[in-house]
Amino acid sequence: MERIGLGFNPNITPEESAEYARLAELNGYDSFWVHEQPFIRDAISLLCSGINATTKIKFGSGCISVVTRHPLLAATTFVSLNNMSEGRVTMGVGLGGFPWLPKIGVKVFPVTETHPVKRITEYLTIVRGLLNGESISLQGEFFNVNDIKTTIETFRQT
Repeated sequence: MERIGLGFNPNITPEESAEYARLAELNGYDSFWVHEQPFIRDAISLLCSGINATTKIKFGSGCISVVTRHPLLAATTFVSLNNMSEGRVTMGVGLGGFPWLPKIGVKVFPVTETHPVKRITEYLTIVRGLLNGESISLQGEFFNVNDIKTTIETFRQT
């Protein structure tokens, strides 16, 4: 089953995440993905459960939201996950769920006014720089950081 992954919405429990990840690894799947939905569960907790139950399968966030998780926190979180998994983690990002974003005061439409691609681009500029050990400054429309650099090791990949 080369390069076939399993993906889950966050309506599974951490215990189920660990068991499904273990079974996926046992059955030869390449990767295990979890989406994030703030009104259900976060992806990070579910990924941790799966990482701790396995040794080979890769993991990814189907999408963490560039609205609800600051890029500095995302970078340090994924370096930690990467260390826990010995390099088996991929960070997936996206805007987030359209049904729930307006509930927390984030306007989604029209995209000509809300600029979701620009938000994601700014986010990834910060995250990539931090993961590469760089000092980052960005005065953007959505994110403003001034000379930030983490003391964490850089992101290693398998």
